[in-house]
Amino acid sequence: PLVWFIGKAQVEVFTWALLTLAMVAAVHGRFLMAGLWAAVASTQNLPIAGAVVVFWVAALWHRRRTAPMAHWRAAVIMTATLLVTLLHPVTTRATLGVTTPQELNGGIQAAMPTLSRVLALLVDPDIGMVAWVPVLVVLSIVGAVALLRLPEEERAAIAPAAACAVVIGGGLLVACAKTTNVNSGGSLWMSRYVMWMLPLTLPFLAALTRTRFRASWWLPTLGVVTVAVYLWVFAPWRPEVYVTPSPQSELAYRLLPGVPKPIPEVFWERRAHRDGGVQGSAASATCEVILLYAADMAQPCSIDRATQDEVGARFAAGDRAVWVIAPIWPREGPPRVSTAIGAP
Repeated sequence: PLVWFIGKAQVEVFTWALLTLAMVAAVHGRFLMAGLWAAVASTQNLPIAGAVVVFWVAALWHRRRTAPMAHWRAAVIMTATLLVTLLHPVTTRATLGVTTPQELNGGIQAAMPTLSRVLALLVDPDIGMVAWVPVLVVLSIVGAVALLRLPEEERAAIAPAAACAVVIGGGLLVACAKTTNVNSGGSLWMSRYVMWMLPLTLPFLAALTRTRFRASWWLPTLGVVTVAVYLWVFAPWRPEVYVTPSPQSELAYRLLPGVPKPIPEVFWERRAHRDGGVQGSAASATCEVILLYAADMAQPCSIDRATQDEVGARFAAGDRAVWVIAPIWPREGPPRVSTAIGAP
């Protein structure tokens, strides 16, 4: 998907490239250099600065197992890393009076995001990794299993980088979930924040190449075919698309409604074809998943009287929006009603 961002006034190519350099350095045990690359990436996206701390901790742990780097060289790298990391917060504080520009437009939520919002970049069928890079997700899972089964020496060489990827990935998921516009523009279909997550799969792919798959013909063939597909789907000339439901989401909501639970903002904006947060009711194409907004009682799908009464009770209790989700199995039975947006 990176190909779509080429030539766009977006930082995703920059961020992806620097995080890729960081993870490659980590896989080779060069954690201080990985921290420096992460610091450069953080000049555009401040949450990535947390990766510097993770890589430095890994460097301290790794130092016990390998020959230490020359003290002068380590000091130079760490000093440069610290200075580069401070560029973003210091310059924006001096020029704008805030630590990061998102503070100026209310782009950061004060409250801790919900678990469903945190996992959205992974599993949401409109914006997430599983929907848009399923081959990479599957290979990463297989690589994680392969890592556990590698000989101890090979496993010890890759495991620290894999641990860094997991910790950094968790931090980025929380940081991205704290944005007030998780269905942000500037992307084709999937969230642009997913691009930040892709380099974190490298340690698991490295583990996969140390198994019998190294000499297998199907892995490089799969890579070539996948790249060809993405060159067509994410061609650079395609227009921006982020307020249209993905084909994957419509299929997922038809077969497995509510698994995973949708994000109200993403669900409504993509079905109302409008940005700006939830402003009304909406439904999936076949009405398995319905979002009802208290201030907009024009229901997009018919629901039975008992469900209407339950929805009304939730609105009376203060909910601003509720989900009405059809049962998965068996199909017969009342739909599930749950809170989508609670009381302010």
